[in-house]
Amino acid sequence: MPPTPLTSIRTLLVLYPLQPASLLPRLRSIFPTVHFYPGPAGNDYSATVYPEPPDEVWREADAILCFGLPKGLKEVGQTPRLKLLQVVGSGTRQITDTPFYQSVPKDHPLILANSAGIHGGPIGEHVLMTTMMLLHKMQPIADITRGEKRWAAPQELGGLFVQELRGLTVGILGYGHIGREIARLSTAFGSRIIACTRTGVKASIGGYHLPGTGDPAGDLPPNGIPPPRKPACMSFLQECDVVVNMLPSSEGNRGFVGKEEFGVMKDTALFINPGRGDTIDQEALVSALQASLEATEPPTGLGGSLRIAGASLDVTNPEPLPPNHILFSLPNAIITPHCSWASKDNFVRAVDLLEENANRLEKGLGALNALRGRGEFDE
Repeated sequence: MPPTPLTSIRTLLVLYPLQPASLLPRLRSIFPTVHFYPGPAGNDYSATVYPEPPDEVWREADAILCFGLPKGLKEVGQTPRLKLLQVVGSGTRQITDTPFYQSVPKDHPLILANSAGIHGGPIGEHVLMTTMMLLHKMQPIADITRGEKRWAAPQELGGLFVQELRGLTVGILGYGHIGREIARLSTAFGSRIIACTRTGVKASIGGYHLPGTGDPAGDLPPNGIPPPRKPACMSFLQECDVVVNMLPSSEGNRGFVGKEEFGVMKDTALFINPGRGDTIDQEALVSALQASLEATEPPTGLGGSLRIAGASLDVTNPEPLPPNHILFSLPNAIITPHCSWASKDNFVRAVDLLEENANRLEKGLGALNALRGRGEFDE
């Protein structure tokens, strides 16, 4: 049975390229009017121009599905009917830093919602994949077999060189939707999970949630979550065999993992960053990776030396990373182009969330993942 067309949100404006193509007819079966002005994808760094909807389309829009906003949208008076701004990503600075968003009065009912929860599956898999690539030395093996076109001798890889994930302590900085899916997947491999968060309080998580994924109740860290004080964070880092950085980009988080933090990590530790590039001191990370490559003594499994075994970075600062950057040449670093989120099901889930939120507003309920305006827990 086709969905019943909505009445409170009648006009949807889509500013993002949708895949698969069947999503647009699906949206047109839900919303009486859909305007489609697809701008560049969030990871299209070569794009400089957004299509500009005409003024009458802005005036009609009850909801917008987007990643960013065109420069022609400058103030909230252009969108007198706008109720919901649904972002197809977890981060929203590309919205909140705009003149349009900053023109919205504090008492305006506009809801800004992100898409946290839709990316947990692919990013969780990416983290496990690249972690095990480092633990199994897949990058040097690939360099030898593809680059030199020969069989890699066990001795040059270190003899018995495979480090199993089982029994390792995986520490997660920031325990949101994605962090919890990483915890679930790591637990399946026999890892011990610890987590460090802004609040230091064990908590369940709301918002959009893929059934069967994550740790909704926050039960996987066996000893709970340490208080959000620097000594507790440093102690947390000292325990980790694998540090996964899921911190969001914010004023308080910029450079959060710096020279001191890398310095207390074990010299056998791996640092995995699918979160945000500006939350770490990238030069300190390079120093710690180089120290491992230049070391003449075997690792001790202890901290205090500004030396770590390897890193996987799906995000960098800046993005894209400039050609010939030293990170591209380090054999103990895996660099991917901010692609861990790019599942073929990504926009299907984004549209699922948009439809859910539109239906919630139709019923007088708050939106899932609301960062501004009425949310799911608001009466």
